[in-house]
Amino acid sequence: MIKNTITILLTLWSAVLAYTQSTEIPALGAQVIIEPAQEAKDVETWFHLLKENKMTVTRIRIFEEHLNQGTGNWDFSAYDRAFDLAHENGIKVFATLFPAVDPGNVGGFKFPRTENHQKRIAEYIRQVVTHFKDHPALYTWVLINEPGAGKAPLEEPFTKTKYQQWLANREASNYDNGYRKEELLPEMFLRDYNTWYLQWLSDEVKRYDTKHPQHANPHMLFNNLPEYDFSQWHPFLSSLGASMHPSWHFGYFDRDQYPIAISANNDIIRAGAGPLSFWVTELQGGNNTYSSYYPMNPTQEEIAQWLWTSIGCGAEGIIFWSLNQRTTGAEAGEWGMITNYNEPTDRLRMAKKVGETLGSNPSIFGSATPVTSDVHIVYVPEAMIIQNRYQVKWAPAPRYAGRSQGACIKSALAYYEALQEMGVSANLVASDDFNWENGQGQVVILANQVALPSRSWDKIDSFVKSGGKLIASGLTGYFDENVHNVMRTGWPLQKVFGAGVNEFKHIEEFFTLTLDDPGGSLPAHLWKGELKLFDAEAIGTGQNIVTASRHRYGKGEVVWIPSLVGLGAWQKDNAPLAQWLSKELSSALESVHFQFARQYPKVLLRVMRSGENYITVLVNKNEEEVEIEMKRPKILPQSLLFSSHNNPTTLTLKPGETQVLLWKK
Repeated sequence: MIKNTITILLTLWSAVLAYTQSTEIPALGAQVIIEPAQEAKDVETWFHLLKENKMTVTRIRIFEEHLNQGTGNWDFSAYDRAFDLAHENGIKVFATLFPAVDPGNVGGFKFPRTENHQKRIAEYIRQVVTHFKDHPALYTWVLINEPGAGKAPLEEPFTKTKYQQWLANREASNYDNGYRKEELLPEMFLRDYNTWYLQWLSDEVKRYDTKHPQHANPHMLFNNLPEYDFSQWHPFLSSLGASMHPSWHFGYFDRDQYPIAISANNDIIRAGAGPLSFWVTELQGGNNTYSSYYPMNPTQEEIAQWLWTSIGCGAEGIIFWSLNQRTTGAEAGEWGMITNYNEPTDRLRMAKKVGETLGSNPSIFGSATPVTSDVHIVYVPEAMIIQNRYQVKWAPAPRYAGRSQGACIKSALAYYEALQEMGVSANLVASDDFNWENGQGQVVILANQVALPSRSWDKIDSFVKSGGKLIASGLTGYFDENVHNVMRTGWPLQKVFGAGVNEFKHIEEFFTLTLDDPGGSLPAHLWKGELKLFDAEAIGTGQNIVTASRHRYGKGEVVWIPSLVGLGAWQKDNAPLAQWLSKELSSALESVHFQFARQYPKVLLRVMRSGENYITVLVNKNEEEVEIEMKRPKILPQSLLFSSHNNPTTLTLKPGETQVLLWKK
């Protein structure tokens, strides 16, 4: 049902498009919200403001309720004027399809509710696409606003029917260990259901327009990751994006961690995009009043931090939500980058400063690509699904964070943050999207990925045997994809790991784990795993049990710490984890051109390469000034391209400052 093939020609076209787009400087833009009663002079002013503030792209949500007169007549006049003004000001339009929704629903529905509803959606697409497909301002169709439902609406007849069809048609697994299967059927259906609906929308658009690119912007990424099968979207999308609203989406992070969250969100989307380009389709631009979980007003310094972090990650462009504010109902008077009097805020002025830097250096930023390390933090959708399904809903957090939603992704993010604060950009990638074939020189971290599907076992074996280094911690591999505890009935990776787990013991909310080779003491959380060694050697012991091991297998090795050291670092102090990683990964990090001489808490480094030159983005979230010492090739002197502060001193960052440096031969 889902994984229909698309022509080779279309796939090649998407790849070519992604390549040609990558030669342009990153685009900046903002959503313009169109409402039929708006003053014509206001709409004109908004597009002038985009141009004046160095923004070359906008996103326009095309509301069906503004167009459909209910009598077979469609009135496009308000949107025609907006598209014309975009063209007059040299602004490219991301046109978001937005069929009619219930009053007060600001995000839109995620799936059709009935067959008649699906037909109405198809008619809306026909009307909108045929009307705008030849407009010179049109750049990309956004197929749906923020795909991602949290769970499948199986109570609705349309979805229930699709679920029954999916159950009847899905491929049977070859894996059967003889035990009862507790399959993750509703969750895996949702994963395929998202793909089916996106492809259906894509096919409907292509009925009338085969020229323009197509785009989608998943949201709430750290929660919704299990329902996104990004690689299955490649054949019909031209680019992939994401919504990144700290006030909605970054509940796992403190405010001084938001650059890390932006960086991680971008890295997940870049990995998910594969051969396609990727965008930040929505980035918070203004204040919250009643909307969002965690209301905030971004500072101008944060606007610089978020923009440059996204650019440093390789984003093709960044679009703020929004330039102007809605006027009625949900979100009224919120999110905007201009005042009620159509004047730029300090946030918009900072975005302009970033745009001016990009525009003044086209040869540098037009060819810049992100530089990452050979360290890959791999997340497993099934692990997140099982964690969410079996969490104890009343368990107090953070005391029992290891049993609560987010335990798997927070564990991964702990390693990601520790490495970032060392100046090392690790990759964040789904297990099925990672290339396990040749491990030589590569490092994979599996941090508390509580389930490893059977299809991954041979891949992990090959990865290590061919020379890869694997670091596994927490309850990684505790279950298979059927919620079966494989450690109880024959650990399938025993040969690779050289050990097995006797048991996991609940200890305390926090305890300390002592390691040697290399030495270190790591804060850990909730459970301590006791290992039974076969071919591995102990690198951690305590109270007459083995708590960590190292196993050299083929050309590679496995380091296993079956305790929640990721969540220990996330909740307590990540300095011990960073220090241990710097020693454990010393040989793997030798090839990283730019990194910090030591860990700098709350400081982020992103690196891009432009020809033979390098660009570094530095962000300081500390409340005090930080002087940075970097490991770098001595032949590359630096020049300052951008600072968010006045009178900057190169490599000495004031509180909240962002610096962008060019390292030129």
